Amino acid sequence: AMNPRSATTQRQLALSLFAAGEPHDAVLQALGQSWELRAESDRKAVELSDRAALAALEGDLAGATSLVADWLAAVAARPDQSAHATPAFELADLHTEMGEPAKAAAAAEDFQRHMGAWTDPPEGDWTLTALGYQLRAGKVTRAGFAEARAAWLERVRAKWRAAGKRLDVDADWSLWSGAYGWLVDGEADAREALAALPRATSAAVSTGRWTSVDLFAGKSYALAGDFAAALPHLRRAARSCATLAEPLTATRAQLWLGVALEGSGDREGARAAYEAVLRRWGAAKPRSLTAEQAQARLASLGAR
Repeated sequence: AMNPRSATTQRQLALSLFAAGEPHDAVLQALGQSWELRAESDRKAVELSDRAALAALEGDLAGATSLVADWLAAVAARPDQSAHATPAFELADLHTEMGEPAKAAAAAEDFQRHMGAWTDPPEGDWTLTALGYQLRAGKVTRAGFAEARAAWLERVRAKWRAAGKRLDVDADWSLWSGAYGWLVDGEADAREALAALPRATSAAVSTGRWTSVDLFAGKSYALAGDFAAALPHLRRAARSCATLAEPLTATRAQLWLGVALEGSGDREGARAAYEAVLRRWGAAKPRSLTAEQAQARLASLGAR
């Protein structure tokens, strides 16, 4: 009401409607209002991004993948790396969720082959993200990745200093997320990530503004068996009001919230978390690894 001609305001309305469980049509209407208020040069890419997020959240992972491919085509002429990196790694993440690590690595490699033609971000560096998908596909060794990670951390810190950005505790958590957190897939990864976890508290994390970082930290603690430490992170991530902005994060957080609750002895809480995953992705097309894990754990709970 205060600022109805703002694209950002209308998009925040859409995020809030989705988080409150309002009907699909209301969410889409608010998104449409935000698209109309965008600059013409950005409109198509933003619309495709939002439609892909909605498709993913409704279990149409194949449709989301197609929309992200169209999003990549819509930004083909953009000169900045970031415009290409966001859809490229969204595509890789969708392929990861569908159990297709080779396709995820191919999406990352395609970005990597072209990135030299685009303007480097003043404070970032996408090379380690691309390598991470290649690591998961078995195309990079763990030793090679660890060496690349050390160089990446040094390079990004130097870029931040050159850009006049303060390396505070929030920066430490952001760097940890990009270097360790998002790649945690098993207990050994989790223990390595927790050893590198910043010891100081980040306000950006503790207030729930960095949903993905909460997921990575909570998942790491859960895999390492420290369920009490995992729960605050995973509860924030699972209940995020920004689910529409990070379409895969909150649902994955529900799975790991279930794991942490189960490990803490709260079987009914765990059951509710697993069922929340299945309501969203139980019928995902073509498949959802997160839903398959939730189904298996739910079946195990029932058997016990």
